[in-house]
Amino acid sequence: MIITINTTREDICNIRCFTEPNCLSFNVGPLDDNHQYLCEISDSDDVLYPEDLVPRTGFTYQGTQVFLEFDSITNTNDQERRRFESSRYI
Repeated sequence: MIITINTTREDICNIRCFTEPNCLSFNVGPLDDNHQYLCEISDSDDVLYPEDLVPRTGFTYQGTQVFLEFDSITNTNDQERRRFESSRYI
């Protein structure tokens, strides 16, 4: 895990992951009855470590995907694109 934050809005976790260069996934779920949420930003995901993904009641897991396009002639990185894609586990 890279960062753990408390927030009043679930969507802040999504935004924080998107702005964190090393974020590969995040978990967000209720912290208490005062409308607080726990946001866990992680540098690993369910693809790298599927055995580490453990369901927690009330929490949502979302992973990102990174796509690299390579120049087929020189086999060098021609263009790098990052697409944010979510997977939900409740």
